[in-house]
Amino acid sequence: MTLSELIDGISRHQKDQEKVVTAALILRLLYHWQSLDIDTDEKDVHYARQWSSETIRLWIDNIQSWDQEWITATVASDPFNLLAGFSVLPDSDAEAAIQTYCQLCQTLKKEHQLTIIAPENTPLVYLFLKAREQSHLLFDPLQSASIEEALENQTLTDLSAFSLASHALFQSSFGQHRKQSRDQSWQPIVYAEAIRASRVRDINSAGLTLLCQSLIIDRQSPEADQLSQWLLRIRRTDQLLGCWELFSDSVNIANLLSTVNAYWGQHAYSKPDIPLYPGIAQRQHQQQSLPSFPEMRQPDWQRMDAKIASMLVWLDSHVDRFCMPETCKTRTEFTDHLKPLVECSLLLYAMTGERHRNHNSPYCQWAESMAKRLFWHIEQEKLIESFRLYPTTSLAMLVYPFLERAAGKQSPFHNEVRSLLEVPEASSHERTPMRRMDFHFLCRMMDAVPTPNHDLSTQLSDTLLFSSPNPLILSNDDVYDITHAFFYATQFGEKACPELEPVAPWLEEILPSLTLALSLDKDNDIAGELLLSGIYSRQPFGNCQALTLDILMDGITENGAVPGPERSMVEVEDEFIRCYHTTLVAALALLETRISYGEPWSTDEIPDVAESENRFLLEASEVLYTELGIEAEYGQNKVRKKEKELAFLVNAQKQTFAVSKYAMNSPAIQQTYQCQQFLASQNLTAPLLFHSHPDLTGESWSIREYLEGELWLKQYNQRLPEGYYQLGKLAARLHTRRPDNLPSAINQHWIDTLRQTEVHDTRLEQVIKTFLETMQTATETLLHGDLHLGNVIETNNGPQFIDFDECGLGAPEMDLAIALAYVNTDLEEFRICKEKIIQGYIEAGGKVSQTLLNCCIILAPVYVSEKQIAVFRGIEYHQAIENIRKIALRQTLLHLDASEPLN
Repeated sequence: MTLSELIDGISRHQKDQEKVVTAALILRLLYHWQSLDIDTDEKDVHYARQWSSETIRLWIDNIQSWDQEWITATVASDPFNLLAGFSVLPDSDAEAAIQTYCQLCQTLKKEHQLTIIAPENTPLVYLFLKAREQSHLLFDPLQSASIEEALENQTLTDLSAFSLASHALFQSSFGQHRKQSRDQSWQPIVYAEAIRASRVRDINSAGLTLLCQSLIIDRQSPEADQLSQWLLRIRRTDQLLGCWELFSDSVNIANLLSTVNAYWGQHAYSKPDIPLYPGIAQRQHQQQSLPSFPEMRQPDWQRMDAKIASMLVWLDSHVDRFCMPETCKTRTEFTDHLKPLVECSLLLYAMTGERHRNHNSPYCQWAESMAKRLFWHIEQEKLIESFRLYPTTSLAMLVYPFLERAAGKQSPFHNEVRSLLEVPEASSHERTPMRRMDFHFLCRMMDAVPTPNHDLSTQLSDTLLFSSPNPLILSNDDVYDITHAFFYATQFGEKACPELEPVAPWLEEILPSLTLALSLDKDNDIAGELLLSGIYSRQPFGNCQALTLDILMDGITENGAVPGPERSMVEVEDEFIRCYHTTLVAALALLETRISYGEPWSTDEIPDVAESENRFLLEASEVLYTELGIEAEYGQNKVRKKEKELAFLVNAQKQTFAVSKYAMNSPAIQQTYQCQQFLASQNLTAPLLFHSHPDLTGESWSIREYLEGELWLKQYNQRLPEGYYQLGKLAARLHTRRPDNLPSAINQHWIDTLRQTEVHDTRLEQVIKTFLETMQTATETLLHGDLHLGNVIETNNGPQFIDFDECGLGAPEMDLAIALAYVNTDLEEFRICKEKIIQGYIEAGGKVSQTLLNCCIILAPVYVSEKQIAVFRGIEYHQAIENIRKIALRQTLLHLDASEPLN
C-alpha cells in the first residue's frame, strides 16, 4: 500500500473536518521518514505532502463555518500531534496554523467554558510551544510556572512510555540538547519499558521509548539497538508499520500514529543533529541536571513480614482446596485438581529446606504443619491408582518428593512412584526442554533413572536460557522456561550451580530489568518467579528488585490473596482459582528475599500466622503414637462436628485406626466407653484399643480398629425395603445383650425432651401422654441410639454396627423408631419399611410393643431434632434448632396417619 492509497482509504471514512488529524500525522511521518533517508517514491511523497497541506489550509479557512461539535472533537482529539504536524508546513503556513489553533482553543474556553487540552496532553503541548518560543499563545505565566514545577518534581512512579517521553522532552528542551554521559541509574527504567513495550508488540510505546533512550541517555546502547532493530525488522516493504487493512477510520488512524511515533524514535536515535521538528528555536542551553533514579533503599522488612503472614493465613484458610477430592472421573479433572496440591507442596518443600532452616525462618514450623496436614489428608491410595491409570501425568508425581521432604515422612507408595517414573510412558510427553528439566528433577528427587538420562549440563544447554535470548522478543512461556531452569538447576536455591556460569553476563545485564519489566506489566506471577530466579542464581540486590518488591507487595490484597494476571483470569469468579498460584509464588518470592537480603528475624516482630481450624490430624497422630506406640504414615479427617472429630490413620503396615476426640465433658463419654468395650467382647463392633477420660480441657480420646467394608447407606434405594428387614434382625441381635451398671440414659433423655417441648396439637398431646404412661412398664435393653443404614457396615464377617456415641439403655422401640425416621420415601413405602423392620426384629427373637412403637415413631422427629441432627426424611435443615423443632413437630402429624391406632 502506498501513501496515496493509505490517504485515499482513510479519507473515504472521514468527514472534511476530521481529515485535519490525518493530514497532521502524514506531515509528521514524511518529516521523520525523509530525515532517516528512507527510499521513497517522490511522486507518492509529493501527493501526500500536497494533500496534507491543502487539507490543513481548508480546515483553517472554514473553521468558523463548521459545527462547534465537530470543531471541538477535532481540536481535542490529539492537540500535540496537530501542532507538531502544523510545524512541518512552510514557515508562514506553520505560524498561521499554530496561531489559529491556539486562538480557537482560547475562544472555546472563554465563550463556551470548554477545556480543549486534556491534562495528560498539556505537558507535551506546553513543551512544544515553549521550544518554539510560542508558549504565550496558550499559557499565561502563572500556568507556565505551574507546569514547569510539576515537570521538575515529576516522580518516576508512572513509568508508561507516554510519561517517560514527556519527562525526556522536558529535560532536553524538546530535543535541543542531550545528556552527554550515560546515567546508569536511568538505564533499568528505560530498558524495562522498552522490553514491556515490545513484548506486547506496541509499536507506539516502542517508538516513544526509543525517543527517551536517545534524549536522556547516550544513543549507543545494546538495548536501544535491539529495539531499533526490532522496529526495522517489522517494517513493511512500503516502509509503513501496522496492519493498514481499511476496516475503519479509527483503526487506521491508530496505525498511522504508531508509525509516526516509531519513526520519531528512530529519527531521534539515529539522527541526533537533525531537530525533532523544523522551526524550533535553536538556542543554547546549559546542561541541566537530571533527576536520578530513586536511590536504592532496603525494603520495609516489617511490612514484608506482615504481607507474608497474611498470605500464609489465606493459604491456611484454603487448605481443603489443595487436597484431592475422593473421586476424579477423567484425566482432565484429575490433573486440574492435582495442580494446586503439587504447587502448594512445592512451596512447602522450599520453606522447609536447609536454606530456610539455616536462616532460622520462623515460618518453617507453619510449612511443616501444613505439609503434614496435606500428607495425611490426601487419599494416597486413590492418588497412586490415578497415576497408574494416567502414567503420562508423571510431572504431577512431584507431590510425593515435595510432601515427603516437607512432612518428614515417606509415602507407602514411594517405591511404586519411582518404578512408575522409569516406564517409557512416564516421559513420553516430556517434549519441551522445560518439561524435560521438570521430569529429570523429579527423577533425581525420587532416585529414579529416567529414559533417556541426561546430566544437568546437557539439560541446561537445551533450554532457551543458554541461547542468551533477546528479551525484547520473549513471550511469557519463554520466561517460564527460563525460570524453571533456575529452579531445578539450583534445587530451589539450596545449592550453587556452576553450570550456570556461561550465562552469567546475561543474568547480570538482563535479568533485573526483565524482572522490573514484567512487574510493570502487572504480572505478579511471572515477576515473582523472576525474583526467585535472581535470588537462586546469587544475583546482588539492586534498584530493579527494590521496585519490583514494592509493586508486588502493593498487589497483595487485604485478606492475603494475590490475583493472577487479569488478561487470563477475566472470566474466573472463584477467588481460589484466580489467586492461588500467584499467592504461592508471591509468598515464596518475599520469603526468599527476606532470607537473602533481609535483616535477621526478631521473633517479637513476626506477626502470628493464624492457627488452622484443621489441626486435628496432627493431634490424632500424636495420641496414636503416645498411647499405642504406632506411628501414622498418612490419614484423612473424615468427620468434624462440634462435639466430635474422627480421623482414619494408616501405619506402615497399612493397618487403619479410627481415632476420635470428644469435646463433651459429661458422664455419657464413660458410658459410651463401657458400651463399646462390652459390644467388642460380643463381636458386635470393632475392638476399642484406647480410651481416655475427659481431661481438664473437657476432651476425651478413643482409638478403635478400623472396619473395612461398605456402608449400607451407599445402597439406600436398592436396600429399600428389604434392608429394613435385615436392620430389624441386627437390632434384635443387639438388643438381646445388656451390660451391667449402665443408667437408663436414653429413656430419660426422651422423657426430658418431650416434657420440655411445647405442643399445640391435641393429637400430639394424647400421643405424649400415652408414651409416658407406657414407658413406666417398658423393657430396657442396650440401644444403639442412632440406628439407621448409615451406621451399618458390610464387612467380610457380615454386617456390623458402627458409631455407638449415642448408645445406652432404653426401650428397644426407640431404636426402631429412629431407624424409620430416616426413611425418605412416600408414606406407602414407609408402611412397608415399618412392616419389614418389625418382621425381621421378631424373627430374630425381639419383642415389640405396638403401642409404644407407634408413639416412638410419631415422636422420633422431635427427639432427633433435639439432638441437633439436622436431617429428617432426606431433607437437610440449616435453620436454628427452634425452627428444626417446629418442622419436626409438623412432620410428626404425617406419621399419625401412617401408624396403627394407639390402642
